Amino acid sequence: MRFSLCACAVLVASAFSSVSPADAFANDLGEPIDLSSFSGMESALEESQQILGADGMPIVQVYDDGGARWIRPYVTGIAGASFGTLNTGGGGGFGGTPLGFAGSVNEAMFTGGGAIGVAFDQPSGLLRMEVEGRARGPMQGKTQFFVGEETNVLPIDTVASGGWSAMTNFWRDWFLSDRFGVYGGGGFGVGGYQYSTSLTEGG
Repeated sequence: MRFSLCACAVLVASAFSSVSPADAFANDLGEPIDLSSFSGMESALEESQQILGADGMPIVQVYDDGGARWIRPYVTGIAGASFGTLNTGGGGGFGGTPLGFAGSVNEAMFTGGGAIGVAFDQPSGLLRMEVEGRARGPMQGKTQFFVGEETNVLPIDTVASGGWSAMTNFWRDWFLSDRFGVYGGGGFGVGGYQYSTSLTEGG
């Protein structure tokens, strides 16, 4: 440490010894440079960097962990099976004789459709909102038609066709790894079908 200080002192002394008093005037050192113009260029550069990156792409806000936020639309198809139960009941009368229906049909139906939605990037997953539409295959089976008393019944063919539904759904995805995750959610909507019956002749 002591040798460093001595070396510095020698350098300073030699520097001052090589400069004469006449050389110390600022006018002899050349024209002064106005550095104020660079401040405007620097602020303009900072402003442009807030809009576009070095590759010309927009700069987006990121999470604290470094992940970029994004919003992405999507379209998806739906195909599979639906399990339904059609209950028949109620009745009326004809000429003073009570008439009615009883029984139920349980069947798996093919269903197909699609959904269009938008996904919002969230920590550890996604938040999705979508509109879904589906069409379903027919349900058909045997129920009962009774005249007078429920013990006096006739088999009747019951068909529910043209089934459809439209829903608005909300989902939250959680990514447990790059290839595995879970999701949960729900929705609300409307639907309908056409109902028809036909009496089987000969019992």
